[in-house]
Amino acid sequence: MLAAWGTTVSAAALLLTGVAAPFPLDALARAVDLDGVAVPVVLLVAWVGLVGTAGGGLLAVVVQRLLPPTAASLVLTLEVVVGAGLAYLVLGEAPLGIQLVGGALMLGGVALAQVAIARRDGSVDAVVHRVGGDRRGHGPELGEQAGLAGEEPAQQA
Repeated sequence: MLAAWGTTVSAAALLLTGVAAPFPLDALARAVDLDGVAVPVVLLVAWVGLVGTAGGGLLAVVVQRLLPPTAASLVLTLEVVVGAGLAYLVLGEAPLGIQLVGGALMLGGVALAQVAIARRDGSVDAVVHRVGGDRRGHGPELGEQAGLAGEEPAQQA
């Protein structure tokens, strides 16, 4: 439900931005030079949408199903670090010192929180077992993960 509200607010913000500063649609018909090759802008926009957005979302879902919750959250947190590293390596965009410090603090905090959760609950396996799943991504339906694991469904008359 929270994700739906986040998406709704984001869509509203983009709509307001589009009204205030409309996107020049004629820019999509242009081509840009990438190392001597003319590439249509519309192809680059499609690439970002399919690979960067849809591909990234699909990989995030796969990671969450294949890894235990603690490991999945740590892997997904690395998205920011990998993005910054690739921006530096591919585009030559070096982060500022304060950005490096902020990133290190964020990753350290997430790592500490995940370790604390795993210790509090006994182990990662205990957490996964508690919701009725296993480490290979096989698990119960969402309703069971919400605390209904082990309960028998109501009999219909």
